[in-house]
Amino acid sequence: MNYSRNISQRRSALIAGISLLLMAVIAGLTYGYLHGNLVAAVDAQTTFENLKTSKGLFYTEIFGWTVIFLLDALVAWSLYHFFKIANKGLAFISSSLRVIYTAFLGIAIYNLPQVMTIINGQLGQIGMNNGMDEVMHHINSFEDIWSKSLILFGFHLTLLGFLAFKADYVPKIWGVLLVIAGFSYSYLHGMYAFFPQIKEHLIVIESILILPMMVGEIGFAFWLVVKGGKQKQKVTSIAEAYIS
Repeated sequence: MNYSRNISQRRSALIAGISLLLMAVIAGLTYGYLHGNLVAAVDAQTTFENLKTSKGLFYTEIFGWTVIFLLDALVAWSLYHFFKIANKGLAFISSSLRVIYTAFLGIAIYNLPQVMTIINGQLGQIGMNNGMDEVMHHINSFEDIWSKSLILFGFHLTLLGFLAFKADYVPKIWGVLLVIAGFSYSYLHGMYAFFPQIKEHLIVIESILILPMMVGEIGFAFWLVVKGGKQKQKVTSIAEAYIS
């Protein structure tokens, strides 16, 4: 492995790892805190009042999702460059799946500004009750599209796991953890999509699967930042050692 390729891989690993960690932090704030506190899933009136009185927080959530969208695209690009040495075709498919997932995420995010358009300007035209219904329609559309797109995201992680197995510069444990994380995403959100009637049971399953999902994805991100692309060159002769 030559020096320039080492540098390129190290740069790709850093970009991917830092972006993934930033996304984890932003997602925790955006979805875990802001969305979780502003949106009451089964209470349209409470959700409407929360959004109406906390517009700044909701705009912050929209901004957070936009940053996540951009970082996801950056991760897809950087992971392709990091893994293409191991298997260019598989790396392309894996990254393409993440790009498609990111596109669906963008479609989901588009629903959120529509909520503020209704709250800020259309209530007088459509009435309070219709306004609340429209707000919940866009909120539910955002959550539904994003959840379904995570099935594709799971396939992306699974292929990433296979790439980690093929890459002699990645510890095999990350292949195992990424495959488990990918399967968990696809299984869980596939069940949400096709069997919504058992949502309460799926929430329990999600609380169990969240650990392997986080360990696989976030753990690999830490590895990319700390170790990714730091392969040592093999010195095969005294001359090479001297030149290097």
